[in-house]
Order: sequence, then C-alpha cells, then structure tokens
Amino acid sequence: MKQLVVNADDLGLTPGATRGIIDAHLKGIVTSTSALMNSPYIAESLALVRKEAPDLGIGVHLVLTWGKPFLPPEEVPSLVDGHRNFYKIQQLASRIPKVNLKEVRAEWQAQIQAFIATSHQPDHLDSHHHSSYSSQGLFTVMLELAREYNLPIRYPSIPENAFPGNETIKDVLGQYSIRCPQACITSFYGQAVSMANLVEIISTIPDGISELMCHPGYADRELMDGSSYNTTRELELHVLTSPEVKAAVEKNGVILGRFSDL
Repeated sequence: MKQLVVNADDLGLTPGATRGIIDAHLKGIVTSTSALMNSPYIAESLALVRKEAPDLGIGVHLVLTWGKPFLPPEEVPSLVDGHRNFYKIQQLASRIPKVNLKEVRAEWQAQIQAFIATSHQPDHLDSHHHSSYSSQGLFTVMLELAREYNLPIRYPSIPENAFPGNETIKDVLGQYSIRCPQACITSFYGQAVSMANLVEIISTIPDGISELMCHPGYADRELMDGSSYNTTRELELHVLTSPEVKAAVEKNGVILGRFSDL
C-alpha cells in the first residue's frame, strides 16, 4: 500500500501563507501542516485552520533560524544575535559548536508547550530549515522531545556535518522508539516546482508511508517583505490543487494521510 503525507511547512509565517495552506488542503492534496509557534500570526492561523480545515493534521515546526525565540532571549543567549533574534540559517553551521543544547531543548520545549496550551496536541515534529537535522546534538534533542511527547517526526532528509548515515539513523530511531515515515521527499521546491515534477514524484511513490514537503501560500506583502521564498509558493499552490495532480494520486493508488496515521 502506498501512503503519502503531504505536509505544508510554515503555518503562521504570514496571513497569506496560512491562507494558501488551508486552500491547498481544502482544494488540493495537502493533508498536514507544521506551525511556526514564534510567529506573531500563529494564534489567528491556528484558529483559522481549526475553524475551516479541522481534518488538517498540525505539527510543530521547531524553529532555531527565524524570528525571535519563544523564550526570553536572555534565557537562550547562545541562540540569538545582538538584535535578540535567532541566527540565520546561513550562520547555523559555523555556530553549531557554540550552541548550548540545553538552551535548544528549553526553547523547543517551550514551542511545543505553546501549541499544547491552545488545547490541542500536535501530531508530529519537524523543523524550520531542517535545523534539527544539522548535527547529531540537535537531532538528539529532537528525538528526546519526540519520545517525551510521543510524537512522530519527519524522516531526516539532508544529513550534514557529523550527522550519521541512513542505516545509523534507522538504528537511532529504533533506540528512541520514534515513529516516522520511511522518507521525506524534498524535491518539490524552488526551481523544481512544476506539474510534471509532482506527477512524476507521485507516480514513483514506493510502498509504505512517505512524506512530501511543500510550501504553498499567497505572496502577500508580509511574505514578499520577509521571505525570499515568496511567489513560488503561489505556483506550489496552483500545482497542489490541480486536477492533473489529483488524478495522478488516484491513478497510482496513493492514499493521502497524516502523521497521526503512523
């Protein structure tokens, strides 16, 4: 059996991003999303999803490389710059030796607890810019939190630095008793966003449960001003809601699901 979780990252990034994710679910193949809990728009975004798209799975998009920390910056000094913001993704690799993992755990736990405080449980964990997969230390923090909250995670897709190979990853996941799809497909992004590419991805889904990462949205002013990945989100939305893609899902016998199905 072929199952596919189609997860839209960045819920709450901007009102347009949130609206696009909801429309990609209601009119297309998106089944899941990940919430940016440090976004100023997250409360209204979660309320809108729960009102208009109650069947959309929602996880926590653990953040380390965007915006301000959820905790007071003085409690996570190794994670913030002189402006009290998280360091950018481009700075993360060089800063990993300086990152205090206890601060990371406290910050990510605060983000998870903020979600739970909305009277809902998240259905999975992943991370913005794949930061939780940037080192063994960061990955271990994510695994510990996933085990503590009994949550599935995104399968590691971009091993970097001292990160272990695929076989070691599987062993580690087993040791922590962590559920996750067998793969995360990240090739529907940027210049690779097209109808033909997504149809090809769907036609080659293997048996088992896989995840497709996507970023649909509407390029509102906030998105244009605050993200370099902006107008392409509208193209993703167009493709994800197209009749051709929905027909490809049906033709290839792919069952759309959520992380809670694991």
